[in-house]
Amino acid sequence: VWNTEELLEDGAKLTEFIDFCRGEEFSDVFLSFPFSENGSIGIPKGLRTINRLLGIRGIRSHALIGDPGFVSRGNLTRVRKILKAVGDFNESVADSGRFVGLHLDVEPYLLPGFGGKKKEEILDRYIALLEFVSEFCHQHGLLLEVDIPFWMDIPDEHDGIPPSIRSGDAVRLALRRIFDLCDVIVLMDYRTQVWGADGIVAHARHEVRLAAELGKKVSVGLETDEVADEEVVTFSGPPVQGIPRLATRERFVSIFSTPDSLRVWLVGPGSAGDFWKMLRHQGIPEMSVISWPQVRTVNVSAGTVSFAGSEPARLDTVEAALVKAFGSSSGFAGVAFHHYTSYRRLRGASGR
Repeated sequence: VWNTEELLEDGAKLTEFIDFCRGEEFSDVFLSFPFSENGSIGIPKGLRTINRLLGIRGIRSHALIGDPGFVSRGNLTRVRKILKAVGDFNESVADSGRFVGLHLDVEPYLLPGFGGKKKEEILDRYIALLEFVSEFCHQHGLLLEVDIPFWMDIPDEHDGIPPSIRSGDAVRLALRRIFDLCDVIVLMDYRTQVWGADGIVAHARHEVRLAAELGKKVSVGLETDEVADEEVVTFSGPPVQGIPRLATRERFVSIFSTPDSLRVWLVGPGSAGDFWKMLRHQGIPEMSVISWPQVRTVNVSAGTVSFAGSEPARLDTVEAALVKAFGSSSGFAGVAFHHYTSYRRLRGASGR
């Protein structure tokens, strides 16, 4: 739930939210915990009320926080402030108004450089963050749930190794360390097909099995918000000096310097001539440009990622299939949905 403050400001919306969650038979709700960019906190007065109302209906409430910037250098003070606010809030209210867990939605792969040489450094800082937050949760009696993408166990196409971290002289899979530090993993398994190599079950199978082995839990997360169609273009290989001589439908990316900056230029299909004219106009020698041609283009349809616009019956069918596939595993916690507003829109105002 990203609009916690909005719900608390409108009694009718809050009542609708509570009734909707009960009607959908949710066991857990992740409520965004308010914090500003500098880490200052403004806790709404009604936060304990919404937790209490959910608890009366058997629904557990978790404080949702997260920002890719949490793993950046110099942000630990900001994280400390937010965690302290969560701890202080829980200590200030009766048991019925407390959060039972902390839900961390950081997604460090959104940071610049993760797709290149900074991946290992970013992952190391991310694990350090999890270690810090995990210790806080243990001290304050909170469950720790963490959102991760389904591809954390998939080998990198360049080095053949899944996302990894260094522990002394050894290399360890980041996924295993994340499991060690958390109580529940919410797997962002954002696909709409249940079966097949790129289906929900295939992407979640390893994580659910690992959770069972380690005494942890995995919730399989599905997307219901509207997303855009995507075209993923990959540029790689040895660089070419100058402008590549390519077919008109192909793209390339170029790097060149000016007196005050280093520029990266994406040249679209059929635009090489315009790019060359721009270089001439700015007095930049063509042979001072370094370029990489596209090596692969993958089109990702929004309908393969999100259930937005689907009939509720389709979502019911998928949910039932996941329960059938994983329901017998002790590592399966259930199905999670992102997020309240879009999920309710899909279901309709009255829910099931």
